[in-house]
Amino acid sequence: MARKFINRQSKKGLDAKKDAEDEWAHLGDDDEDKEEKKQMITNVKMIRVSLKKINSDREKQRKKLWRNVALLSSGLKQIGYDFDSSTHIIPLIIGNKKT
Repeated sequence: MARKFINRQSKKGLDAKKDAEDEWAHLGDDDEDKEEKKQMITNVKMIRVSLKKINSDREKQRKKLWRNVALLSSGLKQIGYDFDSSTHIIPLIIGNKKT
C-alpha cells in the first residue's frame, strides 16, 4: 500500500520515493520494526485522506478563507488596528511605536 502510494506520488514529481524506500529497507522483521512499518503505513493512509480532503473542494475552502479574512479584518479595525490589505495576508506591527 505505502509503496504504491509512493510510486504514484513519484510519478507526479515528488522526490520522496527513494528516501521512503531507504527508510523502509532499513527496517527488519523484529516486533519493533514491524510496529514501525505499521505506523508508517498508517501515516501514509492519513496523509492520503488529508490530501483528498484538501483537494476535494477548493472553492469552498477559498470562500471560507475570505470569510475568515473579513471577520478578522473587521474585528482588528474595530479595536483600533489600521491596515490596508487586499490579500489574505494581514500585516500587523505589534509593539510600542517608539521602538
